[in-house]
Amino acid sequence: MIRSIDELGRFVIPKEIRKNMNLVTGDLLQLELINNSDDLLLVISKEESIAQCLGCGAYCRSNDNFCSNCGLYLKEDPTLK
Repeated sequence: MIRSIDELGRFVIPKEIRKNMNLVTGDLLQLELINNSDDLLLVISKEESIAQCLGCGAYCRSNDNFCSNCGLYLKEDPTLK
């Protein structure tokens, strides 16, 4: 599947993939690049458990319990589930 990137760096996730992953507007996604010899893979996963840091305000995975940005304790944000 080939997609183009617009001037702001955005691309559209095809409808069939969004449906398969149960993605809706406002969902948070984790993007990870994997270098696999000659290929560069973009892995997209839906974040189910997000928490906001009490110190810096960054959003991180709540199962980590601590902010990956500043190291402080995370407060789970129920509005993001």
